[in-house]
Amino acid sequence: MAITQTTDFVGEVNISQNRFSDGDLNNFIQLTEEKTLKQLLGDDLYLKFEADNFGQNAGSRERYKELLNGLVYPEPLNDFNVDYTGIKRMLRLFCYYEFIKEQKYQNTIIGTVEGSSRNAINSAQGVVIEVAEERQRQGVDLFDKAQKFIHDNNKKSYTTTSIVDQGGNVYLVSLSTTKYIEDGDEVTINAKKYTVSNLITDTSFEISETSGTIFVSNSRVEFELFPTFNGIEKKKQYLGGLF
Repeated sequence: MAITQTTDFVGEVNISQNRFSDGDLNNFIQLTEEKTLKQLLGDDLYLKFEADNFGQNAGSRERYKELLNGLVYPEPLNDFNVDYTGIKRMLRLFCYYEFIKEQKYQNTIIGTVEGSSRNAINSAQGVVIEVAEERQRQGVDLFDKAQKFIHDNNKKSYTTTSIVDQGGNVYLVSLSTTKYIEDGDEVTINAKKYTVSNLITDTSFEISETSGTIFVSNSRVEFELFPTFNGIEKKKQYLGGLF
């Protein structure tokens, strides 16, 4: 399901829909969101995000809910908080820009004006295009903030309270929080990778390891939220896309 809905095009992204159906808008929404999110995340992380319904379900992974909706988090290298607002507004701004840029009829504050060639744009169209490009540049600012959120929050590390041999090559890893961890995830303990199983929220999970292996009680559990992130830079548009 798309993140942006046709009813979202109000206020700063208002579109006069007298000549356009929901189907027209939905088509632009789907194409623009896929293009933008693949640029933001890279193909592999996009597919994982899509498989989670873009963090929109009650049971979606916490990492994807935060990517979608935003959160306040401490800036890793400085003593202040970052108010990350998510990607919903970013996507609306890009959808608005792409829709205005491609359509034959330009939206104006009083309705629509039929398009003409790039070299003969009337004043009303020129204003609309300027507004659309300003929205695109605002979207790029939010795009950059989303990628900063991914970089700032990718690596996680928790301290165990104990790691106990259960016999049969199974160890019980106890810790005070399991936020972001689910069964089947890969974590690193003492520089070795393990697969999480039988997780009990904010209590423990199990790993497979040869019985007799020694773990210190305060071992570090390390993992990444977005290990396949491969996003690219997005450029701002000026003067009808000439720059």
